[in-house]
Amino acid sequence: MVKFKFRNINEIQKYYQDQINKGNQSAFKDIKDKNGKPLEIISDKILLDEAERLRKCVQQHIDDYYSSYEPEYYIRTARPYGLRDAFTAQTSVQYDGNKKYIGLYFDDSKSWGKSLVTGELNGYKPYLINFGFKDTSYINPHFHGYRGYRFIEKGILDWKRDLKYHIDIEFSDSSLEFLNRIL
Repeated sequence: MVKFKFRNINEIQKYYQDQINKGNQSAFKDIKDKNGKPLEIISDKILLDEAERLRKCVQQHIDDYYSSYEPEYYIRTARPYGLRDAFTAQTSVQYDGNKKYIGLYFDDSKSWGKSLVTGELNGYKPYLINFGFKDTSYINPHFHGYRGYRFIEKGILDWKRDLKYHIDIEFSDSSLEFLNRIL
């Protein structure tokens, strides 16, 4: 067994990131955390791959939602301008202290829709379709409310089912905070 001396955590992180980038996974087999459990090192490539896999899981449920019915009271936004093409993953890993992350987000230019009541561009489709809404101002009973499709939660659950690594999901949007509590 080879022993190393590092002066600080940054030197340790740099050494192991270099080993990961070189594909040298055997360098990690003897690393243990303070409780003696094997330490899991997540490479940037693994994180990028998992972010894309999560994006695909959520996207599948967005597509399932759109395939579930044909609207009777409005015309859907044509592709590639609607919600079906709005969900995106960043293509590079971001760093914040000891955390690595990749943002997944809805492109605003494809995520807002016009209100059927006012005609204004004020309906954020990811929120309305995922969480549902209640609107009693419209005369058509179809739009008095919608319970939501929960495509975000369904996609996350599908992704977690096959997750091989210890990767957490955090939400920066306060409207999605409850997901941290239920997943």
